[in-house]
Amino acid sequence: MNLLNKLTVKNLELNKKRSIVTLIGIILSVALITAVASMVVSFKESMIAYERKSSGNYHYTFSKASSDDLSIFENNRAIEQCSVSKEVGYAKIEGSQNEYKPYAYIMEMDQSALENTGLKLVEGRFPTNSDE
Repeated sequence: MNLLNKLTVKNLELNKKRSIVTLIGIILSVALITAVASMVVSFKESMIAYERKSSGNYHYTFSKASSDDLSIFENNRAIEQCSVSKEVGYAKIEGSQNEYKPYAYIMEMDQSALENTGLKLVEGRFPTNSDE
């Protein structure tokens, strides 16, 4: 091992310029690999945050599930959280600017579903009791 160390030091001293250029090349390549890897991770996290904001924070949606299916979902240990939303129908909007579609689509949601969807209240308030 001593012989190998002596040979390495001797070659480094004889070729100082080449050794410095090689060292700079290694530093730059490690920096480039680190920068590309951090950009990939940052892009992935940005896309996840964008999807949560625009579409909601959920993985699966089951449409037209019966109450029996709902109890199966709620009792499943693999499902961390279960939210319920129900299609109620349409309501006519008085004074609508769109004469072809003067209706609002009405959905019923529990608090968990409301928090995990991408819907944001722009104006007004949420219902406070079951009669509203």
